[in-house]
Amino acid sequence: MAGLRETPLQPIQVESGKLLQPAGSAEEVRNFRRTSQGTLAAVVGPAPLIPDYGNGYLTWGNPHGVCHARLMKGRRDVLLIHTGTHIYVQDGPTRSRVALVATSAGLLTATLVNDTSARPPTAFLTTPQGLVIMPAESRPFFYDGERIATAGWERAPEAPQADGPTVADSDAFGTLFYLYHADFGHGRLGTISNDAGGEINTRMRGALQYAQRWKDPWGNFSPWSARSNTLSWKRAIPASASSPAENLRVVSVVSNLARGPNPTAGRDVARSKDLEHAGTSTLFLLPNSVGGAVTGRWATVPDNSTKTFVDNCPDTWLALPVDEADPLPAVLFGRLAFGRAWYVPTNNPGRIIFTHLGRWLTPEKDGFVTPDPGGGAITGLWAFGGVLLAWTKTTTYVIEPFTAGGPGYRTYMLHPTVGCAAPDSIDALDDGSVVWLGYDGFYRYDGKTVQNISTPIQSTVDGLNRARLVQATARFDPESAEYRCWVPESGAIENTLCLLFDVATGGWRRRDGESLRAVCVTQDHRREMIGVGYVTPAGGASTSGVWVLDHQDPNFTEPTRTYLIRTCWFTTTGRTSPMTVFVHGVEGRTGSHTLYEYRDYRHQAAVNNGKSFSMRDPGTTAPATWNTTAFASTARWVRSRPIKPKVDLYIPSAEAYQVEITSTVPYEFIGLRFGETAQPEHARTERA
Repeated sequence: MAGLRETPLQPIQVESGKLLQPAGSAEEVRNFRRTSQGTLAAVVGPAPLIPDYGNGYLTWGNPHGVCHARLMKGRRDVLLIHTGTHIYVQDGPTRSRVALVATSAGLLTATLVNDTSARPPTAFLTTPQGLVIMPAESRPFFYDGERIATAGWERAPEAPQADGPTVADSDAFGTLFYLYHADFGHGRLGTISNDAGGEINTRMRGALQYAQRWKDPWGNFSPWSARSNTLSWKRAIPASASSPAENLRVVSVVSNLARGPNPTAGRDVARSKDLEHAGTSTLFLLPNSVGGAVTGRWATVPDNSTKTFVDNCPDTWLALPVDEADPLPAVLFGRLAFGRAWYVPTNNPGRIIFTHLGRWLTPEKDGFVTPDPGGGAITGLWAFGGVLLAWTKTTTYVIEPFTAGGPGYRTYMLHPTVGCAAPDSIDALDDGSVVWLGYDGFYRYDGKTVQNISTPIQSTVDGLNRARLVQATARFDPESAEYRCWVPESGAIENTLCLLFDVATGGWRRRDGESLRAVCVTQDHRREMIGVGYVTPAGGASTSGVWVLDHQDPNFTEPTRTYLIRTCWFTTTGRTSPMTVFVHGVEGRTGSHTLYEYRDYRHQAAVNNGKSFSMRDPGTTAPATWNTTAFASTARWVRSRPIKPKVDLYIPSAEAYQVEITSTVPYEFIGLRFGETAQPEHARTERA
């Protein structure tokens, strides 16, 4: 027998489902994550968001969505959780949750859908002023860290009523006109003529119209109402030639100011200039301060209770034409781009509507684009490199500013056959590129090309539950540099499998133990990944909750996981016999691991299969680990050292071989190194 030959170390990091696999890849890598040292550490946790402080863990309903954001100019970080029929905000200092929206007993009363249908998780959109919350089959909501309100308005208010001196100057408001003079001085409305052609010192005939709109505390507004009745007055000449016609200017009273629904905080009033003489019927915003200035977000009528408004603003104060707006419908999801919010309406998912600049809840009048000429439903949005990416199920589009013929936007096709299956699967990697899930795989766009990155795991992607792919959820984890996407396996209702794209190696791994409906990453120094979904503790029942991934709670029993590394098929130049394998890893916990061996592309057990080994040298004590050694005890902490236990193999005369390491004990893995023995060549005579 020839001497033993050791192969180079195989630093296995990712998996490949191909029959012919590249070096350094494996057929399957399950429940491992890459560390900053370049090793693979076992997945641990998750931990409940709120520990058991003596009263047990909180109970949660069906999971629908989760979002972390920093609001109030960064002064407050909030965690919003949508489970069951409630949308909660978690109050960290008091370890309590506050129901922002609920069917009852919430700060805002609303009916929320609560079932397990195949749909995307609740969408959230972070704006400079607060969070837009977009539950399924519901009006959106807006939360600024202090107030929760319904987002925008579904309709315009009713038209106001304009009253004042009529043509006859004889009705009740005609009397008010004269009383006003006596108590407050003269009015400012009306056009005065000093034309030497015969209209010297004359108040000319005139007419005005009004409209109103609702306004919220954040500066958003509803569509304008229909115009009021026309207020008109007759031509008038002072009784005395020495009395100036300026004294005959009028005032008006605007009544029937509609009180708006939540979130109305005030009403804007607009007026035309003198319709008889201004040469335009355009409406102008009435100023909200003395002197004719329009200031900030303040409304003309800064409350939601007053029903009457006295107008005495001359035409010269009317300088700001009104901005037209559309109602804000129920929406599926949204994205910020070009200083606007872009939403996909529930009742017309082939359109993307956009808002006024800086007004995240005020759609522009007729402001929409339809990327797909056939009206295909939009399944995803993402702002990237100065453009907005939009997807249907089968196609990728680009939306960009376009100024030819006036400011606007245009769309064009980026890829004709690559679409998006799940809007919440879209996220950016640390290099700025975008990754998303399509119906036939995962794709990555770097600003130049759209690339399929899931080829190594295509057999796994092909086996997913395509009918429920729309509910997939993903985020990029900055700590492990992994894009993590939870997807439903074949026949599964929940997202039972997590597929991980390792940005550093460009390969894939997988993890299980959590069935998450939505995930987020905290937007602060912690950079923790938080998910809502189901976890089954070892020996327990499936539990809905809010979970901190990759963290542990000593009082919570983690789910039982199998840590598995199944190598690729190692081929040989001749018939060789692998004799040993060195499992390079890091010294770890007490417990054994099992190694299986296979040969010649068959997963049938080889002889003497199922060998046990430990990630510790014989006779040594396990290093102090989390939840096994009390803090400040007499035990001494030491850094775990590299270790390479040797396992004997028996795979005689194999042309290809494979090993599989399985364990329920977490450990840290580096790679494998084999010792092979070449078999002598034998003459062989072919039978006739």
